Parts: sequence; C-alpha cells; structure tokens
Amino acid sequence: MFEVWFDGLRVVQTTACQRELVDLGLDLGEAVSVLQFGFECNRSKRQKDKLEKCLRKGDKIIRVVAAYDYSIFLKEDVITIIHVSKEGLKYDQER
Repeated sequence: MFEVWFDGLRVVQTTACQRELVDLGLDLGEAVSVLQFGFECNRSKRQKDKLEKCLRKGDKIIRVVAAYDYSIFLKEDVITIIHVSKEGLKYDQER
C-alpha cells in the first residue's frame, strides 16, 4: 500500500469514503489532487478543522470533504477524507 501526503500530513480515509471512491471510479490520489488544486466550495459553514474543496473535471464537479484529525493507530496527526462526491455542473452554476 502506498502513502499519500497533503499539507505535510499523511492522508487516510474513512470506510464510507473508500466505498464512495470505488463507486465513483476514483482513488485516494485523485481525492488529494482535488484538495491540492481545487477551489473552496463550502455549501454551509464548516468547522475550522474541516476542508471542502471542489475541482471541475469535464462536465462534473468532484467534491471532497476532509478533516484534520489524530490517528491513534498511526500515533500522528493526519488528514481524514470523510466524503467524496461527483455532481453535475448545472447544479453548481445555479447556486
């Protein structure tokens, strides 16, 4: 298994997020790319330790929600990806 890093921290994912990535045909590296190169797209006010970024890919928007966290298993600070979704561009343009 390979390690993915963002903002100097290891990136991990929840089990639900792992299922979402598989359903969308994405991998953890692509989700981190959204965090690196995406734009802020908060639908609502988030806690200050959470990130929500989007990236346009073709006619879809990929949305990634992540949180700064501490892993007891790894014994270090990590970024946990908690949600990934793909949305139609039309919805975002109407907002």
